[in-house]
Amino acid sequence: MWPRCAAALIDGAVSLLLAMLLANNLGVFFARRAVVTLLIDDPDSIWKGPAPLVLGALGNLVYVLPLAVLVVLLAEPLTGSSPGKALMRLVVVVDGAAPGPAPRWRRFLLKASGPLVLTLALLVGRWQLAALGAVLCLVTVAGLVIAVANGGRATWHDLLAGTEVRRAT
Repeated sequence: MWPRCAAALIDGAVSLLLAMLLANNLGVFFARRAVVTLLIDDPDSIWKGPAPLVLGALGNLVYVLPLAVLVVLLAEPLTGSSPGKALMRLVVVVDGAAPGPAPRWRRFLLKASGPLVLTLALLVGRWQLAALGAVLCLVTVAGLVIAVANGGRATWHDLLAGTEVRRAT
């Protein structure tokens, strides 16, 4: 399980680097969309006090991060491996063999549901979708933590997709 954790950290680092590269252009767009989505500056908004100021200072990076995570995770169904899995020599399998397109895309949609919904929320301007996306992100991270705590059992997205992660041979 520890190689999977390392792979997840590598994917996170690559996502953060990509978000930093996108922050000055695409990040500005997403930060402006966040004002609409989260009703920032609206008198009835829950976004009052120091939270909007902190997010505003980091907004270009924070709001483009879900898209960056989505792009990094998209490598997996397209190539069969994320950057972290490739570096840690991990492969996704179904019954011991390389999965076809359907299980790879199903696993991607389950694993990337949080960043996907967060990105969609910013694009369409719906705070309800942003809340759902945040919950889905937490569920995915919690699933990894639970899998580690249970001695390396499969994550929820692997169980639902019918996939397994193993060391490459």
